[in-house]
Amino acid sequence: MPELERLIEGFRRFRQRYFVEQPEVYDRLVKHGQSPQALVIACSDSRVDPALITDSNPGDMFVVRNVANVVPPFVDDGKTHGTSAAIEFSIKHLQGAACRCHGPQPVWRHPGTDGRSTFQHYPRFHRSVDGCHGAGT
Repeated sequence: MPELERLIEGFRRFRQRYFVEQPEVYDRLVKHGQSPQALVIACSDSRVDPALITDSNPGDMFVVRNVANVVPPFVDDGKTHGTSAAIEFSIKHLQGAACRCHGPQPVWRHPGTDGRSTFQHYPRFHRSVDGCHGAGT
């Protein structure tokens, strides 16, 4: 139970910091929407939090976290795909660059079903993809 209480206290500090001491941070995000400069695809590993390791502020990054920071192949089947949907949303609406953290190889090397990578379906995005590997294995 002490761990749960520690998390609750962390939330209280967050709320105090951003809604009492610095309300302008979230006021701006609510009024103007989000415009992060990067899409970060990161592992769900609790030891590697993209916001902590990059010292980011709210609104700085659009983050997708999943097991092994998987970027599945692009599949044009008309169905909703979580990671692919986040990538597409980021490209179309946020104009962010991309970084895949905590991975064994750059995301653009994961072939899609048609022999192209997920990111090759988005030419503007593909050229800005870079890995920030070495955070862990």
